[in-house]
Amino acid sequence: MADTREKLRRDKRYSEADDIRKQIFSKGYELEDTTSGPLLKKR
Repeated sequence: MADTREKLRRDKRYSEADDIRKQIFSKGYELEDTTSGPLLKKR
């Protein structure tokens, strides 16, 4: 899911990327965007 979200962000499809972020959050993870890519952390 994080890879799909990253691709959507690169394609400037931010609304869809935000939807995936919410799905990731609902599964118990936080997603942090870093300069080296997304970082997934268990909440």
